Amino acid sequence: MNALPMMATCCAFALFWTAPAGAQQEAPQQQQQQPNRTCSDVAQALEGTNPQFTGFWLGPAPVVFAREQAQRCPDARADASPAQRKLQDGLVRFGSGRFDESAASLREGVALADSDAMRIRLLAEAGKSLLAGGRTADARAAIERAMALFDKEVVPQAPRPVPLQRLGSGAMDMQAIMAQAQRAGEVEQVMVRRLQIQSELQVLMGLAQLQADDVAGAVDRLAQAHAGMRRRGDNASMDRGIIPPYLALALYRAGRNEEARALLLDALASREESLGMFAAAPQIAQMMQGMGMSRLTEGLERNMAAVASTSGELFLPSFACPLLETIDARAPSPERSLESAERCRGRALTQQLAHRAFRKNVPSIQEMMAGARRGEAQESPDNDDPMANPAAGAAARPASLAEMRAMAQQRRATVVAYSIATEPGRLPSRMPEREVGIRIWVIGSDGRVSLRERGFEGVLANQDESFALTSTIVHAREVFGVAGRGPVAVANARPQRVSRSGNELRRLHRLLVEPVAELLPPEPGARLVVVPQGALFLVPFAALEDTNGTPLVARYALSLTPSMQTLALTGARKRAVRADGAALVVGNPVMPRYVPTPGAAPLEVPSLPGAEEEARAVAELLHASPLTGAAATKPAVLQAAQDARYIHLATHGFLDDFTDRAQGEANPYVRRLTLLEDSGGGNHSRTPGLLALAPSASDGGMLTADEIAQARTQAELVVMSACDTGRGAINDEGVIGLSRAWMSAGVPSVVVSLWSIPDEPTRDLMETFYRRLQAGAGKSEALREAMQATRAKYPKTAYWAAFVLMGEPD
Repeated sequence: MNALPMMATCCAFALFWTAPAGAQQEAPQQQQQQPNRTCSDVAQALEGTNPQFTGFWLGPAPVVFAREQAQRCPDARADASPAQRKLQDGLVRFGSGRFDESAASLREGVALADSDAMRIRLLAEAGKSLLAGGRTADARAAIERAMALFDKEVVPQAPRPVPLQRLGSGAMDMQAIMAQAQRAGEVEQVMVRRLQIQSELQVLMGLAQLQADDVAGAVDRLAQAHAGMRRRGDNASMDRGIIPPYLALALYRAGRNEEARALLLDALASREESLGMFAAAPQIAQMMQGMGMSRLTEGLERNMAAVASTSGELFLPSFACPLLETIDARAPSPERSLESAERCRGRALTQQLAHRAFRKNVPSIQEMMAGARRGEAQESPDNDDPMANPAAGAAARPASLAEMRAMAQQRRATVVAYSIATEPGRLPSRMPEREVGIRIWVIGSDGRVSLRERGFEGVLANQDESFALTSTIVHAREVFGVAGRGPVAVANARPQRVSRSGNELRRLHRLLVEPVAELLPPEPGARLVVVPQGALFLVPFAALEDTNGTPLVARYALSLTPSMQTLALTGARKRAVRADGAALVVGNPVMPRYVPTPGAAPLEVPSLPGAEEEARAVAELLHASPLTGAAATKPAVLQAAQDARYIHLATHGFLDDFTDRAQGEANPYVRRLTLLEDSGGGNHSRTPGLLALAPSASDGGMLTADEIAQARTQAELVVMSACDTGRGAINDEGVIGLSRAWMSAGVPSVVVSLWSIPDEPTRDLMETFYRRLQAGAGKSEALREAMQATRAKYPKTAYWAAFVLMGEPD
């Protein structure tokens, strides 16, 4: 497939979210020429008139665009027509779960619209809102009306060829030729838009039929949409991950599982291409600079990485992976379903790590032309696609069963992989899927793969809720509501409900551990590598208690990984780390200003004398000089991180305000896709998470997750001894936050916290952890022993169980 259409879409999508701060670096004259370029792009995306965004309209993207427009483009909204404002209002209400209000606003917009194109857009969105609200008949009526308007819309005709007229000089009339080409391009864009809208309406009608249990009709209708997608070729490159899963869902309902599976695998392959393109941001920026587009590349690499991490689901409906796992779980052996689960885990992170490890230099336009003149183009097998990177593509491939077995044996570990079983919601890819159970795969020391499945009956008291497991995990976290280092936690200390923790932890043990207990190694201290999914990343596995009240850490040394292929790449990075690197230890910097949300009053950030004591103790153990106070600036930390083997950060971590803002909407699917924008004051990043460092002459002191992800470091281990550093926005990629940022930077092992912890237990745990590392223990064993020692002194689970090891256990 030609990569250029996809690259154009990826670049446009990333540039759409370019930080306002980046735009402010333009010359004043340029700013005056294009003051609302981004707002113009988002308006076109909302109305469906920008072909660069084809493939996104069926999913959550319009809701995200609408909220971005509401937050960032108030002037554009004031200039919008009444119908455009109704479209935006309807989409924003959808994102808040107010489906009836959304449908009402969109229907009002239909009466106000001054073109059939806008009426079609409004009716299509109204159909989605009505489907989400369970009003199938009304949804079908809205979609049928949109289809009728579409059928009578006037189709533009391609221009007739312009006769080439000779001027007196003998030159051709290039002005006429260029005008003809421009008109032909405009017609082609309109036709592409029409074909995409036609497919969208067919998909919506198919979903309405599926919701009404007309499975055969849904299959026929969705097959038409799929055929239309195939006819569009490269112009449908982004649809390849969107439309096939809908047809697969209908085929699955019809009992045609193998056909459904083939379509899902094709959709996953398309998502890999899209994520690979985002991961190749450095090469894309290099190519754009070679074409004289340097100004547009400012922040492009950071933005493309952030969009891929937080919005990977834009390339694949959220039900696709659970549906594939459900189909493969019915196979006679569990191996196929485990490989399917691996195909869906941590794909954006894996692509980023692979492209970082195998970065390819892209030749400039001048170099390619010079090579062509020398006849060198024929020597390169991928010369038709300068972005091709076979080495990175091979490294990013999902791990095979044989590779997973080999990784488990190399690490002397038993692998336990989890998946939350779901059933599709009423409107897949915009509505959340109802959680109905858990799947657990175990790769034993002998290489044998076992699968256990169980529902929530008899375990979770809220089993009838749509998010029964997720809400149980949230409640388990809430019982550890102790005031820790974070200024928000200090100012608004959560109530201590530690007495309830046993019930929640035992419920989770019954659900997550007991079904596979007989498959786990009997030796005390044996290694478990856990591969969670979704909200399971927030589970304190070490603290899960059996019926005797014994926590899991008493039996096993635990580590987590987003996927097995991620573990393979971090393992390769670990082997390349210099063993003689110095340690970077940071504690209690001079605190920067903290603005929780744009426009809010800054919070006073208290100093952390306990963190400074911890840093001095750790630095003494690691034979390093700690960075404290005014010396612990962002430039100093990033510079020292380049050569450090160990990095220890004892400071404030900020996450709750980001996560609440990023995930505060009522619709759990849409909220996962919200991207945060820079406030202009340097306190906000697109990826949730900040670490407080000392302000310097060049910055305000906040180290953002996006800056961490782009940092250069050779570190083998990063320990974030700050509050809530293991949390973040949750999607199928895992936890999008500070831990993910350090892994994106290539750090093999990252220790993070799941909740706020007081100073004294933290200091004791960290000192024990580093002493055990220096004595030769593996990282997972050192953390286990540190937890055990801290538990003996501070028995409350909240004081010893917060820290989690992500990545390499050795």
